[in-house]
Order: sequence, then structure tokens, then C-alpha cells
Amino acid sequence: MTDSHYDETGAHAAGGAAVGDEVAEPALALPKRLRMVFFQPGDLFRGLAARPVWFVTALLGAFMVTLSIVLIPTELFPDAAISQMSPEEAAVVRDLPPWLFKVQGVIAGPFLLAMLFVVSAVTYVIFVVIRGDRATYRHHLAVLSHGTLIGAVGALATTPLKIASGNVQDTLSLADLVGFLPIPDGFFLALLNAMDLFGIWGTLIAGFGLSIVGNRPRWGGTVAVMMVLLVVFASIVAAFQTAFGG
Repeated sequence: MTDSHYDETGAHAAGGAAVGDEVAEPALALPKRLRMVFFQPGDLFRGLAARPVWFVTALLGAFMVTLSIVLIPTELFPDAAISQMSPEEAAVVRDLPPWLFKVQGVIAGPFLLAMLFVVSAVTYVIFVVIRGDRATYRHHLAVLSHGTLIGAVGALATTPLKIASGNVQDTLSLADLVGFLPIPDGFFLALLNAMDLFGIWGTLIAGFGLSIVGNRPRWGGTVAVMMVLLVVFASIVAAFQTAFGG
């Protein structure tokens, strides 16, 4: 006798693995999963508990982020890059061809893929190794890759805003929501700017999904931990921008 059981999705409690390949439901098609992450996240993650697919989803997210960069005119990139440098560094690179700066932006897509493995490892340690959730590393990859789709869609959605403003760093962030407040330049403003609204949305959805694949009936604690991780990563970005920004 074991303490494992099956929930209503047909997924085994230990890691959300399917009961057996011969009876498991087929994986949902990618277009359907893209729609469900926005409108039916609960159903999506219950499906991922049985079939934790992630690789093609991660590739799509990376492609969408890369495409959002490619669509921005090349001449907009030098000023954005130089603004993040010290005056001494800016003087050295100011005369470099603009396409070199754009190439640095395009690597955001592959960087997103690399970070998926890192963040999934962090969440696996927190929720499975430490807290004891019944999920696998693959489940975490599946949930987080779908959560990043929201941010990737946001990157594409805000591309026209960046082109219109002439600033590749324009985004929809917490700073936009509190723009009426007299917040001086510095770390706190940089932190608010680093808290992208689509990224927050994706993090909330990912926390909800991790609670489902981990067989946690209450998702509030998981979401709270994910939001703390988001603030930590955003704080690192803000600290670098504050220390080295022009």
C-alpha cells in the first residue's frame, strides 16, 4: 500500500505522471495551448500534469522574443545600449555600427531558453526538494515554458510602442501604473521599470500551474514564492542598471 492516488485529471499524484502511456490523453496541440494559457490556464496545467510537454513551447517563446527585436529598426539600438553604459564605455563604443547593438538584442531569444532551465531548476529545488511537491523537473519546464509565452506575446504586442516612441526600452511596467507619483531616478524606479506587466502576469500563471502539477490544492503560497523570485530577478536587473547606466 502506498500513499499515492489519482486526481480527477487522471494524473498520478507522484509527479503528475500519466497512469500509463496506453491510457494517457494525447498532448494538446500547441495553438490550443497558446490560447489556453491566457483563457483556460487551469485546464491547460491539468493537461500538462499528465503530459508535460515543453520543448516546442520554449522554442516558440524564444522565437517570438527574437522576432520582437528583429522588427525594431536597427538605428534605435545604439542609444538604448549606450544609455546602460558608463560614460567611459559609451565613448569607446559610440562609433560602432548600429547592427552590432541589434545583434546583442537578438540574443535575448536564446538567453530566454537558457534562463528557462535555470529558473526551472530553482523552482524545482524550492517546491519539490524543499517543500515536497510531487512533480518532476520536466513538469516545471512545461509550466514555466508556457508561462513565458505570456511575456513573449507581450514583447510582440509592445513592439509598435517601441517603434513609435523611438525607444527600444519602452514597455508596459509597474512604473507606468504609478507614473503620477513623484518617483526620483534611482534603484526603486529602475525596479518598477523592470517589473513588466506581462512578466508579472506570466509569473502569476506559472505559480498557479506549479501548484496544479505539484498536487497542491491551494495555489496562493506557490504564487507568492514565484512573485518573490520575480522581485529578486528584477532587483538584480535594476541594480545593474542603476550602477552602470548612463
